[in-house]
Amino acid sequence: MIALINGQRAAAGVGPLAAQSCPHGYAEPWSPRMATAGGLSHQSMSALLSGCGAHAAAENVGMTSDQTPDALMALFMGSPEHRANILDPALRGVGIGAYRDAHGTWWVTQDFVG
Repeated sequence: MIALINGQRAAAGVGPLAAQSCPHGYAEPWSPRMATAGGLSHQSMSALLSGCGAHAAAENVGMTSDQTPDALMALFMGSPEHRANILDPALRGVGIGAYRDAHGTWWVTQDFVG
């Protein structure tokens, strides 16, 4: 997923994101939490900002029954808000969380920091 994000950023002339453990620590548990709740939701960016010592933060959440990361990336890039987060040059780090539920649905969280 990070390679796909960075491919989109490169195509737009934006520098790559680095995988970072702090935003990963927020993204990783959020995906199964959404699955358990049965719906997409965002977590507090205040916690991400203070916890990671970041100046900027953003989050993309999504779900798909398609098995490929490319399909989910296409959904994110087709949404103006998600696309803006992916291509934001102020964001330099990312953490990814993904969870597959018993029905085969993938729940994905992308947490960005800058």
